[in-house]
Amino acid sequence: MTEMGFFNDEELASISIARMNFQVVGEEAFQPRPAMASVEQSDFFLGRIREIDASSAFAFNADSETKSVIESMALGRTRFANGAASLALKFDSYHVGQSKAGAFFVFELRCYSPATKIYVFLKYDYSEVVTLRGRTAGEQLRRVMHAFVKDKKALQKSALIRVVNGCVETDFSATDRGAVSPGITDFFTRFLGAVRQRDDVELNAAANLAIHDIVKDIPENVWGAAPRVIFARLRESLRTAVSICDDAVVDAVMVAAGRPADPDTVAMLRNSAIKALKKRKIFGLTFPPSDSVFRSAAKRKIRTVENIKIEYPDDLDGVKVDVEKNQENGTAVITIRTQRIEVDEVVNESIGNIRKLAT
Repeated sequence: MTEMGFFNDEELASISIARMNFQVVGEEAFQPRPAMASVEQSDFFLGRIREIDASSAFAFNADSETKSVIESMALGRTRFANGAASLALKFDSYHVGQSKAGAFFVFELRCYSPATKIYVFLKYDYSEVVTLRGRTAGEQLRRVMHAFVKDKKALQKSALIRVVNGCVETDFSATDRGAVSPGITDFFTRFLGAVRQRDDVELNAAANLAIHDIVKDIPENVWGAAPRVIFARLRESLRTAVSICDDAVVDAVMVAAGRPADPDTVAMLRNSAIKALKKRKIFGLTFPPSDSVFRSAAKRKIRTVENIKIEYPDDLDGVKVDVEKNQENGTAVITIRTQRIEVDEVVNESIGNIRKLAT
């Protein structure tokens, strides 16, 4: 079973919407809508659900009310429509003043495994949905869909929660455009009754392991350089990235490999990167680089008795720079292999350095 973000491949290929419900939130007073008689616009919403697929970064607290409601729905103790309405009411009660009115959706998904149910929350910011209260559910849904097509940022919050044999899994996936990724806003955290599992440093450590996996997975002849050199390139790319995400890692891999033109090579590199991100459970997540994990490469300095000075990244020692020492007389041979010399000039020594050497 292959992991892919929150969903595994088998789930992603087989999910369907069994039930759905939406409520208007963000008004002055919450007014529950009646239960939906059937699933509507299934293809559209399955597309949005697949787009939010991301590794689980949160965990329910032991006393999470949201978790309890979902479990009761999954076991049939609470009717789906009633549970969805109670979740929407709770979400609405936490809805802070600056949040926009919109539609809060709850979906129950089925997949290839009869023992598994997946619950999905989607919050769309769409203030006009309030003015459509008297219209049919179908018309309201179409307006929400049009709002999303017009502005993909209309999907503000989401959560993916798995239930197996009636037990809600503690780990789940959540996104929130109102917070700095991969975090979620305080009110969404309180609504879910959740805590973030890994901080930015831990996510960076997982990214470091992922690029190590990629280097090992791809044959050396594809890289065109020693694994140690490629690993150093990948680390430097992520260290200087604005944020670490799927696209940043894939781009770093392509740069490290010299941006190959062959489509098969590009596909192999991309698939390796995605596989590593899934394995390390950071697929679909975005987070800032951490200096404590992706610090600048250490420098190695050599100075001989003839005052020859060499400075180079320690990662290149034994790769591009070889030092052969004669243990008997102390002499040494230093060999540097490079694609080209970029600076070759005469530099006048300062008076201070000349005096220092003379003493």
